[in-house]
Order: sequence, then structure tokens, then C-alpha cells
Amino acid sequence: MAGSNRLLVPLTIGGFAIFNILFILAVLNSQDFTLFTSWVSDLGVGPSAQYFNPACMIAGAALLPIFALLLKSSSSIKFSQIACALGFLSGIALIGVGAFPETHELHSSVSIAFFILAALAVLSYTLSYGHALGFINHLAFFGALHFILTILLATAVIENTKSAPRYETLAVFSFQLWMLSAAFSKKEKEKGEATLP
Repeated sequence: MAGSNRLLVPLTIGGFAIFNILFILAVLNSQDFTLFTSWVSDLGVGPSAQYFNPACMIAGAALLPIFALLLKSSSSIKFSQIACALGFLSGIALIGVGAFPETHELHSSVSIAFFILAALAVLSYTLSYGHALGFINHLAFFGALHFILTILLATAVIENTKSAPRYETLAVFSFQLWMLSAAFSKKEKEKGEATLP
């Protein structure tokens, strides 16, 4: 288990570093993308697609071993294991976001699936963590932030407001912060600084 925990942080950092580098390249190669006012998936078509779609598939693929390692190092049979299963599925959905760009009929389905599964994984794991250690910690903070942003995104989409792309972008990057927090929390456990679920 200790070896698994040591792999968790570099794998999480590496996966999202690649995503963010490719994301920046996609933005720079887009002709009309505007951060916080354009949908993130707009980068999946046109010149930016060569960067954005692989970014989604790489990040989604990285989520599979990340959540597998979180599951392997979890002692709880309840929320944390359910969360890891949901997170694993969110990785598959994110791969689908890259494989089926905005112009494909399946794009909306896999995109919605990713946000729902990711939010449920975050909520379940954060509740499991909080049950063991309380909710005054970085994992709980980023977990609450991501879940709130996802709710705001869903509300904005349903009400068809202009703020929806802003919440989508914030939800994407708050999920990354939560994932890093989860990985570092497991590293703290290995050092004996905490006992996680």
C-alpha cells in the first residue's frame, strides 16, 4: 500500500500537468475561444482540437489508475470505495469527451456523465474522509467548492444563463484541485500524519 501511495501524487500531478499544458496550447490555437465565457468543449473543434481532445483523453486515462490506487489504499468499505468506483467511471466519461467532440451526437451525454460522476465521487469521498477526520481540512474545502460549482453549473444550464460556461470552467479546475488534495492526503497517511478512510 505504501508503494501505491507514493505513485499517487506524481501520477496525479503528471496527468493534470499534461492536461493543462495541452489546454493552454488549445486556447492559444483557438480563434474565438474566451476563457469563462466560452464552453470548454468549444476547444474540441477547429485548430484547437488537436490539443484539447488528446488532453481530455489523457486526463481521463490518468483518472483510472489514480482512483484505482485510491481504492487500493482505502480501508473503508463504504463511501470511499463507492467514490473510487464513480471516479473510475468519470475517467471513462472524460475519455469520451475527447473521443466525441462537440460536433458528435454523443458529446453532450459523455460530458454530462463526466460532471455528474465526478461530483458524486468528490462528494462521496469527501464525506467518507470527513466522517473519519472531521471537515476542517483541505480535502473537504476543495470537495465542497467543486460540488457547489457543479450545482451552480447545472442550475445555469437548466436556466440557460450566460454564466454556465464560467461555472463549467471553474468546475473543471476545482476538480483538479480536489484530486491533488486527495492524492496528498493519502501521502500524509503514509507519513503517519493522518488516518484516512
